[in-house]
Amino acid sequence: MQEKLQRFWIYTIAAISFLFFSDSEEGISVVDVIIAAIYNGSLFIWLFWQLAVKRKKLVDNYADLSILLFYFFVLLNFFIAFLNDVTLLIWFREFTLLSLVLYYFPIREYFSEKKHIFTLLIIFLLSILYIVFMQYYGYYRITMKDLKYAWQLIHSIRLNMALFVVLISYGTIFVLYQKKLLNRIILIGIIMLSSGALISTFARTFWLIALMLIFLIFLYVPVLQKMRLARYSLILVIVILSMISFVFKGNSKVVFSAITQRFTSSMEGKKDISVRSRLDEYRVVIKRIKQYPLAGNGMGKFFSFHEPIKKFERRTDFIHNGYLFFAYRFGIPVFCFFLYPFIYFIIKAENYSRLIKDEFYKKIALASLCSLLLLLISDFSTTQFLQRDGVFILAVSYAFIGIITRKEKEI
Repeated sequence: MQEKLQRFWIYTIAAISFLFFSDSEEGISVVDVIIAAIYNGSLFIWLFWQLAVKRKKLVDNYADLSILLFYFFVLLNFFIAFLNDVTLLIWFREFTLLSLVLYYFPIREYFSEKKHIFTLLIIFLLSILYIVFMQYYGYYRITMKDLKYAWQLIHSIRLNMALFVVLISYGTIFVLYQKKLLNRIILIGIIMLSSGALISTFARTFWLIALMLIFLIFLYVPVLQKMRLARYSLILVIVILSMISFVFKGNSKVVFSAITQRFTSSMEGKKDISVRSRLDEYRVVIKRIKQYPLAGNGMGKFFSFHEPIKKFERRTDFIHNGYLFFAYRFGIPVFCFFLYPFIYFIIKAENYSRLIKDEFYKKIALASLCSLLLLLISDFSTTQFLQRDGVFILAVSYAFIGIITRKEKEI
């Protein structure tokens, strides 16, 4: 009975995650406060109850120990941030967001059966589909509704790109093994919707990652699934191109041109002005890391760098590189406590994707591998580790691999 209640708690967290993912207001919004109270409040109570009251052992391996040590040092990071004039509110906001990765532990504890994992995936799917439709609505509102010039078509909301890529990955893996025609049609429809949402963000990094992950899936699945993937991919490309031509009509050439330009500009290297901007940003951040390599600068600490695009000094706390972001905030030693479990779970997921015989857990392992590789690659150009979708992807992927690890001898 107690485990049922704990699972209901996690189901509820998944069911209302669309609120968490969809809020994009600047500063601290009402939704932020409510989400922090529900998400972080219930999580901290659970952790306190398990560790302090029940004295339950949560550590299965060195990766688990490294996660707990990382968050211990994150708490101590408050004093570093305070000494660097970071306000408590800014530090606390980052801490509450980062701490959601700790949902790894309760998900691993209470979702050991396939039916429970499947139910959790369905609930998350429904929440993410809401985000997909909101992306379409946001794109329509920004471009189509008030369209005056064709170039407006290439402007969009760039949120939750990682969620769209994860949905494409899970959908692709599951549709390849699906035997029922109706379920295949539903999954293909979900892949098309999420692909369209991803395209509408004009986020070239995530476009490229999605293509790379599709190729990775092709390498890992058997011959029959390879043939299906090739067939479904061709259908998907034809449908998406047809939909763009139909929806945008006379402006479709502008959209195709913009998509092509986004792809080709990623090959320009330092000639791309956005790349030059990030390199200037990186130089300043690396200098700050060298100044405080052991303890970092503190969560929420701002810095300034010259912005070559708009030609002014930009003051920001955001870094377009997740690895530099963590080293800058926490110092190199503490960052290693974060990096160790990340690499550990990637290696485990890769092994399980090849070696597991059980079809369901093989799909889960491969989907988790795709999700973690998405973060591994994207964090070279953004800070996905501390984005709302990123922390959930980490927690769920860690949990699924942790569940498989506990069942390793059975499956």
